Amino acid sequence: MHDFIETTGYPLPVTPQFIEHLANAVDGQHLDTTNPFITLSFTDPDYAKKPGGFHPTEVVLKKHDMKWRIVTIMDYCNVSQCRYPKWAPDLEFNFELKQYHNIGQEFDLPKAQEIYQLWEKNFIYFWQDCQPYQVAVY
Repeated sequence: MHDFIETTGYPLPVTPQFIEHLANAVDGQHLDTTNPFITLSFTDPDYAKKPGGFHPTEVVLKKHDMKWRIVTIMDYCNVSQCRYPKWAPDLEFNFELKQYHNIGQEFDLPKAQEIYQLWEKNFIYFWQDCQPYQVAVY
């Protein structure tokens, strides 16, 4: 297992499997070492409001001491009525602020336990088994 991303101490039940997949996506990337943040952007080039597809997602990591920690996970949805998508946050898990947002409503993270577990399980399945995403790391 990669050990440059923190695996414990999160306010939600982040699995080692999710951490491992993030680490694999970052591994080998030429990153700006002066930047305290890494953003992993997952986009499905075939996503459209109709017939659907996989929501774009961003995972932001922040350097803390000698390791990276997950700061936020944002899952976006298309809110436009035209053929050009306008993205808005659908789900946001903010680990630093200990907040969870769902379509604009804010909740404390304890209310997010179940939805986070479902989101993570589905996201890993989509990412690894369906492979719809183009992944950019910056």
